[in-house]
Amino acid sequence: MSKMDNWFRKHDPRNKQPEKVEIVYRCKDKAERDRRVARIDWLVGTPFVSLPGVTDHKAILFTSKDGKPIPAEAVEMVFNDMLLMDAVSNWGIDGPLYKDTLDELHQEVYSFALERFAQVPIPEKVQKDHARQTRPELFPSPAGGNA
Repeated sequence: MSKMDNWFRKHDPRNKQPEKVEIVYRCKDKAERDRRVARIDWLVGTPFVSLPGVTDHKAILFTSKDGKPIPAEAVEMVFNDMLLMDAVSNWGIDGPLYKDTLDELHQEVYSFALERFAQVPIPEKVQKDHARQTRPELFPSPAGGNA
């Protein structure tokens, strides 16, 4: 469970535990699993991307549609999760994109994060073109395309 999930659970006024855990994605085969693990190993040490100008990461940036206060640290965590998870899935080739795994509240934070981080430079390791040029064996382009 991610820190983000723990944060939302802690701040959920209903404070309900989930009745079930749903696996969103399972690797198709051992080769895909091995590629994903190799990408994770390669991405270790990728710097965390913070919102520029934010000094208090507990500061509330917005309130969700259902009234939950969303702090800067939650927005930053969603954005950084997206960067790493999309790189691990090779931008949708080996697994779903991060945006396709979100519930309604996470989708709202994700959309807000994309707007706030629009002009922020992201680490080279999680840029698709850089990753594919640096480690083509880990990040192959799809057959006949350029995803």
